[in-house]
Amino acid sequence: MLFGKCLPRLGVYSDIVAQVQDVGGSTNIAWPAGQARIIGRHGSRLLAQLQALANDVRVLASVRRGTYDAIQVRDKPLSGVLGLPVARILGLPFCFWLSYAYPESDVEWARIQGATIGWLRMAVISLRGRLSYWLLYRWLLPRADHVFVQSDAMLAAVEQRGVARARLTAVPMGVDTEVVSQGCIRAVDDPRLAGRRPLTYLGALERVRRVDVLLDVLTRVKERVPNAILVLVGDAFEEADRVWLRDCIAQKGLADSVIQTGNLPTMQALSYVVAAEVGLSYLPRGPVYDVSSPTKAIEYMALGCPVVANDIPDQRRVLEESGAGICTATNVDEFSAAILQLMLDPARRERMAALGPPYVERERSYARLAQLVAKQYATLLRKEDLESDCLR
Repeated sequence: MLFGKCLPRLGVYSDIVAQVQDVGGSTNIAWPAGQARIIGRHGSRLLAQLQALANDVRVLASVRRGTYDAIQVRDKPLSGVLGLPVARILGLPFCFWLSYAYPESDVEWARIQGATIGWLRMAVISLRGRLSYWLLYRWLLPRADHVFVQSDAMLAAVEQRGVARARLTAVPMGVDTEVVSQGCIRAVDDPRLAGRRPLTYLGALERVRRVDVLLDVLTRVKERVPNAILVLVGDAFEEADRVWLRDCIAQKGLADSVIQTGNLPTMQALSYVVAAEVGLSYLPRGPVYDVSSPTKAIEYMALGCPVVANDIPDQRRVLEESGAGICTATNVDEFSAAILQLMLDPARRERMAALGPPYVERERSYARLAQLVAKQYATLLRKEDLESDCLR
């Protein structure tokens, strides 16, 4: 939505290079901001990554002087290493968009998954994380003309690794408030919620995200609110993680108090948020998620659902500024207590729910974030006409 819908309104157009499931061969199609150069995703995950890299090389080789104002790579260090010299040869600015701490995530994921994914795969992913860490932070980002990062915490971390603050811009996650807003989405009609008090969590259900902590939280909450139910909207990529979560639910005796929807279309997923009394956003602290900007908390707020979140820096900032929920320490006791405060105090829950939508509209809508991004492009490209559009 940011690049395809909101930035074109400010005069920023882009062609994207992407990989999409079940597309045969390669093709160019129109998208709202320009052209999308798409290839399919086939075979194993490794093969798909190699196919994507080959497509990036093909597109970079086709770029000619005068076609673009800049080259930007998102989350792909190796493609960035290839894109940077192309930008230099063509005399173009080179930008890198770092939306997630992928190198750190690889290392952490391999450590937590361990032998469940096989020793060879664990070693390969861990090695990939360490190599991409060096490539990204030691070589690529210090040479980029500008780096967009996901949060203020990520900006500080990247600055500490040697990138000048003047070449860094934090662009946190947001939502399209023209679509995701109070009144635009109806509460889900799910008979499993009848007579229950739903707590909803949106997101991936991988072991590395410690979703099992929410099961311990639910056990505590049910001591005071017996008809509480936890709705997990999402799925895990690895079958081993699905089995692990099912086993955790069974071992804790919560089979009748947890709903797993699997992956759903966006509007259907958000309909479970509208039906919830409280939206939950819990992520483990550490080098991966401390620099993240979780979308789920912003989506809850936009839909008028009060939030309980742990103290990931971006979540803490959002809740302190908005008053639309409670931010707690990262432990079961405080997280459970915060949920109970809201479930047992309808008036407070209603007050917090009302504070979310105006804050998101003002601070975290894609329209607002687009102004930030477009202004930075205008400065980088020295385009006065774009600068004036962004300041309107």
